[in-house]
Amino acid sequence: MIKDRFQTININVNADKTFTLSNVYAPNNTVDKKIFFTEINRALKAIQNEKHIIGKTVSIDIKEDECLPSMNQIMFDNELEDIWRRRHPKTKICTIEHFPLSDHDAISIKLVLETETRGLWKMNTSILENPEYVKRFELFWKGWTKQKCNFSTLTSWWEIAKIRI
Repeated sequence: MIKDRFQTININVNADKTFTLSNVYAPNNTVDKKIFFTEINRALKAIQNEKHIIGKTVSIDIKEDECLPSMNQIMFDNELEDIWRRRHPKTKICTIEHFPLSDHDAISIKLVLETETRGLWKMNTSILENPEYVKRFELFWKGWTKQKCNFSTLTSWWEIAKIRI
């Protein structure tokens, strides 16, 4: 039942962060919706990424729909939060502008990622007064700069370089 109604994609950012984006398009029929929610719950539990963003198209009347408990259980089981509902607790529906040439609405998402910092690194510059050290460093650095391609990120390459300096 979830085929064509549940799409997932993993997006790698800076080679060290992975976001999982999913789209859920639930059926309108109450019987189908109950079966669908059971299957979706299993599918979501199988996704092991804590950075998981889910867009949903679910026709639910907050006051009357008998599928609401199933939806709430999915959110509880998978530690999900309905950001729209948290920001607009009294609004019955949300309004999204219609996407031209489609019977669906467009949703865009912009992720602003914080850069990871490990503190300030300071080199002991007094060692630069030792000619033997400078000579060994220049030799090391010439070879080390060619090793960047062997690391998944520039940050990891630099972290190892600082240890070897």
